[in-house]
Amino acid sequence: MDNKDRKAERKAIIQAVKDEMAEDIAVDIQAQALLVAPPEIERELIVFDEADIEQAMPNRHWGHERVAWTKRVCASVLNHIVNYGVIAHACLSQGVSYRNFEDLVKDHPGFASLKAEAQELYRDKVSRAVHNRAITGWLEPQYYKGSFIGFIRKYSDRMLELQAKRYVPEYRDKTAVDVNVAGGVLVVNPNGIEDKEAWMEKMRNRRQIESRVVNE
Repeated sequence: MDNKDRKAERKAIIQAVKDEMAEDIAVDIQAQALLVAPPEIERELIVFDEADIEQAMPNRHWGHERVAWTKRVCASVLNHIVNYGVIAHACLSQGVSYRNFEDLVKDHPGFASLKAEAQELYRDKVSRAVHNRAITGWLEPQYYKGSFIGFIRKYSDRMLELQAKRYVPEYRDKTAVDVNVAGGVLVVNPNGIEDKEAWMEKMRNRRQIESRVVNE
């Protein structure tokens, strides 16, 4: 075997080893990726049941199941609010009236408390979702030439910005206007006002505060 043939053989052997290593690496990456749990699927929360409704509205006459606003329907509407937040849609999902829902809230303080609790739970759910997008991140599957190769964790800069503004005062927008309505000096631009004292007297009467014109 001459030198040229030997070089070709070595080249083929090296290429075969590279191909084998590439396959091993691909299998290893895929195996490791599959060990990473996919993003959690949010399931509906079932928080309220008929017992909660009966306790919240002890004096209500429920009649029979043909009545639209049964205890089961009330609980279902509240659970819908917990998961989706929109009261009108919650009522629509059960085929009942939003106006009747508000009447129940007005007539039964206990039911009003359950409504407030359902809305608070939805706000908590939204806050958790924002936190997850900003801090925890989510796993997005990655493919190469049509083959799954693993997950990459991604984050939302916008959600992080909202979280920072909510919890860290230093990241909040600074307001340039500071209005003092308790009393003291009212700073205005009096240019163009012919009778400044008359205008100031009008402002004093309207605001009932001690003020004087200060030229900028």
